[in-house]
Amino acid sequence: MTNDGEPSLWSDDPIEKNARSIYTKTIFLEFKVQLRATTGYKLVELEKEKLYKISSISQPSTSKQRMCTYTVTVVKSEDIVSCTCKLFEFYGLLCAHALKVMHHIEMYSIPSRYILKKWTKNAKKGTSTNSLEMSDGSSFCRSRRFDSLILETQKFIFKGSKSLKLYENACWIIRGVDVLTSINQAIEIDEGTNEKPSNDLDRTLISQSSLNQYTIKDPPHSQCKGRRKPQRIKSPIEKKARISRTCKQCGDAADSNAEFFFNCEIFELPPSKHSLNIIDSYRTT
Repeated sequence: MTNDGEPSLWSDDPIEKNARSIYTKTIFLEFKVQLRATTGYKLVELEKEKLYKISSISQPSTSKQRMCTYTVTVVKSEDIVSCTCKLFEFYGLLCAHALKVMHHIEMYSIPSRYILKKWTKNAKKGTSTNSLEMSDGSSFCRSRRFDSLILETQKFIFKGSKSLKLYENACWIIRGVDVLTSINQAIEIDEGTNEKPSNDLDRTLISQSSLNQYTIKDPPHSQCKGRRKPQRIKSPIEKKARISRTCKQCGDAADSNAEFFFNCEIFELPPSKHSLNIIDSYRTT
């Protein structure tokens, strides 16, 4: 750390000084790790200022060394240095293989397309002086647009949550964006149908507003023929339990059918021929 509070430099490399003036302290330390790693690679030029092979330098003192080989593609007129390790695409920082090639082709400053605004010191100060043109359709410009929109969205949410009035205004603006998006999609659909007429006459377009007018319910369930309804599995205790029986005449419960006839109030009445036959049958048994 210097007297000015800036991180110390590892070398006199101009690209390291350029990175210190751009990146935050944390990201600059990560950049220095990649810059140191360049000393462990060797470069083979496959095509001058276009294609290079970067390989690890073998170290006899190391028993188990992982030998890696990467390919770096260069378009110097457009400041493009792309490596097959894809570190920039995943992390947003130039890899050691790309830095090795940049030294070889005498590129001593980081191209603006490889500087993500969220890693810079002036990430909260609006547009950066090294901001690249976002009209290009490449993946680098798309990632820059994505990062810029995330930063602006965070500011919008923070300001919109301060009060109820600001919250209502923020919601109104978001709804306006949704309406504008749906209008643009409808225009694109109309233009597509005019340019390429479809033969599917039965195809209909249903808007989101029309879907809200209907309630979608689950289809009715039907019992298949020959299939029993699912029954509850009884426990062994419940199976062994003695089921009490009830007399149909008086409604009293008894332990056996015989008690229904002898204890039932119906036998206090004058006996009939049918009742006497039933009593005789139970007495004989």
